Amino acid sequence: VDVYALEPSARAIHALRQRLALGEKAQVGYGQALPFANDFFAAVVVSEVLEHLDDDVLGQTLAEMHRVLRPGGLLLGTVPARERLAEHLVVCLHCNQSFHRWGHLQSFDGARVGQMLGQRFEVQSIRERPFVNWATLNWKGRVAGAAKLLLALLGVHGSQENIVFRARKPLAADAAKAPGAANHRAA
Repeated sequence: VDVYALEPSARAIHALRQRLALGEKAQVGYGQALPFANDFFAAVVVSEVLEHLDDDVLGQTLAEMHRVLRPGGLLLGTVPARERLAEHLVVCLHCNQSFHRWGHLQSFDGARVGQMLGQRFEVQSIRERPFVNWATLNWKGRVAGAAKLLLALLGVHGSQENIVFRARKPLAADAAKAPGAANHRAA
C-alpha cells in the first residue's frame, strides 16, 4: 500500500515523516484544499475527522475527497454516532467561552451520513458499531465490550458508538446515467 497523509499540524507531519519515512507523501494541509492531483487516489480514509468541520468546510472537504479519488475509488471513514453535542460542552476558565471538549461541531446518524455521501458518492455500506480496544481491557471490560458488540449486531445501539461508512466515486459511465448528472459534474 502506498500511503499518503494529510494533517494540519506541521509538528505531527514532521513526526510522521520521521517515524514512517513518508517524506513528501506526508503533507501539512486541510481537507477543504487537498494538495493532491485530480483522480490521484484509489482510496481515501477519513476517520474521526468530519465531526470537527462546520457545514461549509464539510461540504468543501467532501468535494475535495471526490476530486482526488479515481473513478471507482473508495471513501472509507468513521464518525461518532448520534453524539449529543451539548452533553460534552465545557467552559474555558480564562475566557468563559463554551466549546465542545473534543472540538466536535457535527453530530451524525446513519441517515445523515447516507444523505451527505449520496450527493457525490455511491454509498456501499453504513454501519453503526462500538469500537472496542481489546488490548487495553481487563476481563470485565472485555465481557462488556463483547456484550456491546453482540447487541450492536442485534440492532441494539447505545452511546459512544461510531458510524463506519464505505462509499465509491462513480465511474464516468455511472455518473452520466445518474439523475442530475450535469449538476454532479459541475459541483
